Formats: sequence, C-alpha cells, structure tokens
Amino acid sequence: MFGKAPGSPYTLMRLASMVPDEIPVELWDEELRPLPLDTLREGDLVGISSMTLTIERAEQIARIAMAQGAGVVVGGVHATLMPEHTQTFAHSIFVGEGYYTWTQAMQDFAAEGIKGLKPIYQDESWANLAGIAPISDRVIQMVDENNNYWTPYMEITRGCPRNCDFCTAIRVSGRRMRLRPVDEVVDEIERRGIKRFFL
Repeated sequence: MFGKAPGSPYTLMRLASMVPDEIPVELWDEELRPLPLDTLREGDLVGISSMTLTIERAEQIARIAMAQGAGVVVGGVHATLMPEHTQTFAHSIFVGEGYYTWTQAMQDFAAEGIKGLKPIYQDESWANLAGIAPISDRVIQMVDENNNYWTPYMEITRGCPRNCDFCTAIRVSGRRMRLRPVDEVVDEIERRGIKRFFL
C-alpha cells in the first residue's frame, strides 16, 4: 500500500567528502540496491551509520565485512547512545559528531590498518558548523540525488535547546543550537542542484 521514499544519506555524504581525492570512496545505500559485500577485502575501511531501529542490520553488515578482512567503524545515533553494545561488532566506534574524529580515524587506518584504529573516537564538543565538511563534487556526482532519492536532506542547524522526553537530539547533537552560515547553505543548494529538500 505504501511505497518507499528514501532520503539521501546526508551525513555519510559529508563524511565521504572528507576522504582525500586520491583515495577511492564509495557510498552504499541498501534502500537503493543490494550491498556488494562480497567485494570487501583486507585494506578496505567500512564506515556504517545506524540508528537503533536499524542496528541489527548494521551488525550483520559489520560482521560480514570483518570476516572478509575489512576494518569496520560504526557511528551514528546508536553508537553515541549505546557505545558498549556497538563495540561488540566493530573495530572502532564514533561517539558524538564525526567531523573531527573521522579524519583522525582515516589517518590511523592508513598508518597501521585495523590495529591502528582506536576503540573509540569521541567528539562531543559540538563543533562550529562554519566550513565543516562541505559536500564535494565527487560525492554529489556519485550519489546523484535527483535520480536516486525522493527527497534530498539538507542540514542547516544542529543541536536543540529543548529537552523533549522522546527525542535524542540533545544527546547526539548538543543542547545549543548551531547554525550553518547562510552563504554555505545557498552554495550547497546550488551545487547539489536540488529543487526541494527536507530540513
């Protein structure tokens, strides 16, 4: 009765944009097509983002990737709120935002492979969003939002001053609302070529 209307993997797009141009990067989205997990091998670093709702599937994917020799790092809402559980199926986890810690993890993996990864990369300093992880042209072309997704996501703020019982926002993004500069938001809309988006 109801179809799927997937939204673009916005945070992963920003983190993939931080990967240096000389390093190949791929974004896989199981909402679009089956994951080619059989292509993973030693030397690959797999980053998984998951909410609690999808953590069982994230664990399955992580265990398959690890069995094939790939390094596995897991972040997102579940890793931030339930780090002890997430550590049971990852070489490394990300608690909080990954804008600073992702770069460090990539450097650690490049230097020493899996053994170079720290068990936890934690950043709950709630970074100033100005100039943080702009989406690269390489990622824009790879994701092809206008053809693959019903609604592109757009982030213009992070954090929330409220404390609603049902919401995780202050626990995963901080209590202070942080704004992206308007010129960066406008530039991103233009470069992504999006006509509508979800805030």
